[in-house]
Amino acid sequence: MKRRGAKRMAVWAKGVMWWVWVGLISGVAGCSGRSDLLEFDNWRELDVSGLDFTHFSEVQILSKNDVWVGGRYHVESYTQGVIAHCNGSAWDVFINELPYEVTAIYFLSSNEGWVGSLGLWHYANGNLEKSPDIPSGYVTSIRFTPNGCGWIIITGGGLYSYIFCCTDSSWALVDSFSFRIADLEFRNDNDGWAVGEYGIVLHYDGTSWSIWDSTGPWDIPRNIEVDSFGGVWVGYYAGEDYYYCALARWNGTSWEWYNIGGRELEFTNQEGWLLEGFWGENIWRYRGGFWERISPEGESLGFLEGLDFNGPDYGWAVGERIFIYER
Repeated sequence: MKRRGAKRMAVWAKGVMWWVWVGLISGVAGCSGRSDLLEFDNWRELDVSGLDFTHFSEVQILSKNDVWVGGRYHVESYTQGVIAHCNGSAWDVFINELPYEVTAIYFLSSNEGWVGSLGLWHYANGNLEKSPDIPSGYVTSIRFTPNGCGWIIITGGGLYSYIFCCTDSSWALVDSFSFRIADLEFRNDNDGWAVGEYGIVLHYDGTSWSIWDSTGPWDIPRNIEVDSFGGVWVGYYAGEDYYYCALARWNGTSWEWYNIGGRELEFTNQEGWLLEGFWGENIWRYRGGFWERISPEGESLGFLEGLDFNGPDYGWAVGERIFIYER
């Protein structure tokens, strides 16, 4: 990665010094995309030529001028976590000694957020500090409800999962399960959903988590989403040896199976979006009860993993490449 104009600073956290690269990354054309790169159906490709050796798997949009991404920085056999911020015209990239790639992010503002990796990290004004409240394990999901309550999932080797809740920056264990939980989502403070292995869906009613259903057609899930029509969607690995991805939707009485799937799923008010394919090669849209491919036929978008929308008219898809949706 080109760190021209960047500086190296030391951050002390709980008695441990972390070296952090902070600064503008040269050669990146801002957050507005470029007309000479790929464009299709209100999507346009962002020039990431200055973000060498990075692969982003997470994205969160606070506004058009306040976008966070996370993933991994990899050179030869060396890998560590990376988070980056785009203010609409320039990038700040933070490469810390995270022990693993970034697996989840949730930012409350430009200056504060939470980063999941092998453990949970609190970001504040350029500094990353590991949370002492969280046990060892991988953070698979971070969400905050409208009233400011934070939720995370911690898993350990597929043998257990912990659900933690946060108020006032202090995390407390809420529940634990003897299976892996891949993802969680909230409609509101009293309506939470999580997806686990072996067809299990958990529901939160404002008081506690419980197994809501265990008949889903999956063994290994990827994500869960809720739409504005009351539907619950699960993306998962399917087939012998789990060689492709599929979708399932709860229609009120049973699970409907869709022979498409992918790396990430997101719903806005009236539409759904999918990074389709085992490697997230295509972008599909759900509208009027049907899925359709939006990205050009014969054009692979590379390895896309992260997807987020800020309202129905602005979104990002990230991976080896970055695409921005705006209408």
